[in-house]
Amino acid sequence: MKMEIHVAGVFRDVWFRGSRDERQVTLLNCLDRGAHEGLKLKQTFDYLNP
Repeated sequence: MKMEIHVAGVFRDVWFRGSRDERQVTLLNCLDRGAHEGLKLKQTFDYLNP
């Protein structure tokens, strides 16, 4: 499947918070921009960028 995406939002999410540090990840909220082979996603999806 081929997909062109539009990033609708970028979020920083905390996965782990300890006594001295915390681990954060970046979540990209994506939307399919164009239909390829007649297929197009109807909803947004989240992409985890570690």
